Order: sequence, then C-alpha cells, then structure tokens
Amino acid sequence: MTNGGISKAADPERFYELADGVLTRKVGGEVLLLNTDSELYFSLNEVGSDFLQLLEEGMTVGSAIAKLATVYDAPIEIIANDIAALTDSLLQRGLIVAAH
Repeated sequence: MTNGGISKAADPERFYELADGVLTRKVGGEVLLLNTDSELYFSLNEVGSDFLQLLEEGMTVGSAIAKLATVYDAPIEIIANDIAALTDSLLQRGLIVAAH
C-alpha cells in the first residue's frame, strides 16, 4: 500500500520493534534476523543494520532516515526510498511490528 509512491510503513511518525520470536545476530558487517516461528531468516547490510538499531533505540522511521542520511552523507530521498522498501519487506516477513 503506497500513497504517492511512499509506503505507509515508512510513515515518518511510526515506531517499529522486532516481532516476538525474532532473534538477531551480528556477523561481520551484517545483522541476521531469524523468525523462530516461521524459521525464516533475513540478512541486513550495514545501512539496514543501522536502521534496525535506531528503531530498537526508539526512533521513529523519519528520525532514523534523517540520521542515516547524515551518517552516510546520502540524499535523504534515496535513504527514504530504500528504508520504505526495507520496512515493507521486514513487515511482510513478520520480522518487525508496529510498536505501541
């Protein structure tokens, strides 16, 4: 579900957290996520790993995007589009859920 090309999952005011039953492990510059219920695993690159860390620290999607754009000296539009796709993918796989 998108609105003007941007996913609702990437709403800058949203908070997300790891879903119950999801384990993480850092391996080199990547983070592996394992959903113990579905036995599905997913690998995050350095930027994705940093995004997940920022979410776990309690940042909104928008704050995390702004931080990543600064850290990686990248255009915020590119980071926002990449994070929207990543967020959708993590939600579809049951690896993150909306925080309450």
